[in-house]
Amino acid sequence: MSSDASHKKSMTYESRDADGNITRRTHTYDNKGNMLSDEHRDADGNLTSQTIYTYGSDGNRLTEERRDADGNLEYSYTYTHDSNGKTLEEILKENEEAKENLKSFLLSNKSLIDGTIELDSDEDDGAFKKLLKYNTYHHRDTGSPRFTNTDFTEGSYPLWRKNRIKKLIEIVGGEDWFKGKSVLELACGFGHIGAELKKLGADVTFAEGRTEYAEYIKEQAEDSTIIFIDQDKPWELDTTFDLIIHWGVLYHLTNWERDLTTALKFGKQVCLETEVLDSPDDHAVTQRSEVGWDQAMHGMGTFPSAAYVERILAENGASFVRYDDEELDSDYHKYSWQPSTSDDPAEYKKGLRRFWMISPAN
Repeated sequence: MSSDASHKKSMTYESRDADGNITRRTHTYDNKGNMLSDEHRDADGNLTSQTIYTYGSDGNRLTEERRDADGNLEYSYTYTHDSNGKTLEEILKENEEAKENLKSFLLSNKSLIDGTIELDSDEDDGAFKKLLKYNTYHHRDTGSPRFTNTDFTEGSYPLWRKNRIKKLIEIVGGEDWFKGKSVLELACGFGHIGAELKKLGADVTFAEGRTEYAEYIKEQAEDSTIIFIDQDKPWELDTTFDLIIHWGVLYHLTNWERDLTTALKFGKQVCLETEVLDSPDDHAVTQRSEVGWDQAMHGMGTFPSAAYVERILAENGASFVRYDDEELDSDYHKYSWQPSTSDDPAEYKKGLRRFWMISPAN
């Protein structure tokens, strides 16, 4: 990692998907930790895409723009509403100085905006504290309103979610099992998975560490029970659940062992799904820095081997069944991959995942 006179920092890392294809990504940050750009390059170092982000002085994201290797615009988002429904234009009218500071990029469609927008006064800062990082944004190409949770409702996410829910239903013996059952969905994001289980008759509690997601969870189910849990910190519950959904979060944690052990205390059954290292070593683990609204809350993710996870389960007296089934596979998310028999050190490969149903010893 390096920094220059303007206090920018950059980090480059390499990942492999399940097919062995290499992607090199370089993230550039300002001195507040906001990501300014995300460059993707192939194994030969050729640029394949670049995403540029801009922020207000409070750290709220204002714009996001992605271009391909030839500089063609793929998408461009501008965040336009605050929590009270005011448009960015209305907010700026309340503060003319802020309007002048931001006019240059609000009215342009630049491919690169160098650094963050610095506002000059406390009034400016107060105006932009009204902007939310996870709220309505506007698609500048089409003019159509969209939402940040389109990342969960478009692309590979719907099929991936459908495949996992289908496997879960198969494991428990059918949809009727969920009627009247208490279910806790950890790291629920926008609550799409829990909402589907709620439709089957489950009493779902949604748990999330990012309070910004609460309004979206309520959109999925108006009468939702929402609790806030930062799973990288010690947490406790005052009740147990028939089933705990622990999908797609373990590898975004630093203190994953403590978190998993806690989940085992409060679930009669725990369905665990995570990205893992390809290694037979039951102590193999690696960590990497993460930045993003769906990444590690505290900036660091951990990737243990499946053998490591299973050792922790066994040490806690839990029994489990692992499902390496092809029907779980979706896009680059692979469960049916065959583990390496090599003695080489474990290497992180993007998309290698495992899926367990666990019966804790409680």
